[in-house]
Amino acid sequence: RFGKHVPIRQEYHERIQKIVRIIGNDEISIFNYIDNVLNQHFEDFQEDIVKLYNEKNTDIF
Repeated sequence: RFGKHVPIRQEYHERIQKIVRIIGNDEISIFNYIDNVLNQHFEDFQEDIVKLYNEKNTDIF
């Protein structure tokens, strides 16, 4: 709702819906769930992402 629309696999959408509905007691949205998953992913892999980004990115000057 606050960002961009991104398509996800139907099977993942259905799985996330079940998680949110049952485990989350319908108290969190799919948006919040995915946002939390991405936040954790970036925390866990920040060093690797930065390293790979810097290896592939060259300055223009």
